[in-house]
Amino acid sequence: MQGIAEDVTRHPRADAEFEKLFAALEDSLIMVMIANSEGEIEYANTKFQEATGYNLDELKQIAPESLVEIAKDKNDARWETLRDGTEWRGESHYRRKNGALFPVIETISPIPAIDGGVDRILWVVEDETAQRVYRKHLSTRADPGLFTDMPSRIRNAVFLVLSSDNSLITKLQMENLALGDAMNRLPIGVIVVDAFSRPLRMNRSARAIIETDDGLALGRDGLHGTVDGQAVRMRDIIWRTGRAASSKKKTDSSGAIALERPSGYRPLSVVVTPLRTESHYFDKDRPAALIFVSDPETHPDIDENRLSSLYGLTRAEARLAALLAQDLSLADAADELDVSQHTVRTHVKRIFSKTTTERQSGLIRLLLSGPEQISHE
Repeated sequence: MQGIAEDVTRHPRADAEFEKLFAALEDSLIMVMIANSEGEIEYANTKFQEATGYNLDELKQIAPESLVEIAKDKNDARWETLRDGTEWRGESHYRRKNGALFPVIETISPIPAIDGGVDRILWVVEDETAQRVYRKHLSTRADPGLFTDMPSRIRNAVFLVLSSDNSLITKLQMENLALGDAMNRLPIGVIVVDAFSRPLRMNRSARAIIETDDGLALGRDGLHGTVDGQAVRMRDIIWRTGRAASSKKKTDSSGAIALERPSGYRPLSVVVTPLRTESHYFDKDRPAALIFVSDPETHPDIDENRLSSLYGLTRAEARLAALLAQDLSLADAADELDVSQHTVRTHVKRIFSKTTTERQSGLIRLLLSGPEQISHE
């Protein structure tokens, strides 16, 4: 399951394409900035940071319009143009952190979303430094367009990787949907969370557990629960296990806890596993951990048809095996099937033979570890 969840958040080809793009952007003399559809800055390359005097953390705290000397009506018109999906290009004056202004030529391009809206906004900005360097190279280069067209080349490269109509991104989105469907079929709850334990994605089993509000709850501080009468935040578990995993000291980094339940039922079993997301993704909300949660009060839903196909069981034998996997005794199973205990014992012997098990405990272990619990839907 960990491999499935990691594939949801990372992909080797995607990493390679992102890293190539970032390497090119970081070496570029062109200023590049990317914001989300709400105008919140997510990324600015080294040249942009050097030219403005702001580091990336500072840029993420300010609005893009505060970087440019522009009238309010003109800025409103520019944003209206971008939200309509139209590119904007023109001369402007950018403001450095110390208040000084410098002239630039900026191209602002909306990156379309898969639903037809705007996913992100890209700034490609030329200042005097870049123009001076490019003019110097023009006299010795046979292809002057290589430099004069550099902003559009950068724009095309970013669109190639990030645009929703790009074949790579489309392929990854399709794989993401398929893997999401695979997660939903698992009988155990799986939650992908950020560093503050806010769910970025969860499967159907996890959602059902949270909706019962009996042991694991979602609040302003993310996911939380109770252990030994004390409130516990999942974010603290994430940070503690992350530090323990990166430390050379032998400390407990398992992240395994049992959450108490107000209903009095047996505690929820939870395992928190930090993720290593070292790639320079644009998204500010990065997957930071996986949370696996199971409810011991939930009876496994064993597919009897699969039991018949996998082990050659008859319908009656498959029905009995499914009941035994739900922790029913032979007597209870006999009552449920409305047959004698002698008949049940005869079926059990045949089930042992067909599944190559010798004891009821071994049979249950086989059934609970196999694919019989995977949902059809």
